Amino acid sequence: MFVRPSSALRNDYTLISSPAKKTGESICITNKGEGDGVFVSTETCEECEKKYLHRDKIYLAEFSRLNGDPVFTQAELDEKMKTLFRNC
Repeated sequence: MFVRPSSALRNDYTLISSPAKKTGESICITNKGEGDGVFVSTETCEECEKKYLHRDKIYLAEFSRLNGDPVFTQAELDEKMKTLFRNC
């Protein structure tokens, strides 16, 4: 993680945005020497969101399994899909 002062946002925005875009890393913004915020590129933010949404789906599936909901093997799922497509 890079660290830059908040004045860089006002005075030289590209000092913040360029490294964030090139490296995909976050940039810690400080104000009077204290951590104040984090800057990430749009692409990095979108990738993080995708990861979080994917993780949430995995958690939901695992909670469902642990609660006793039906579990299917890959072969059973393949057969169900074939049946669905045959009926279309």
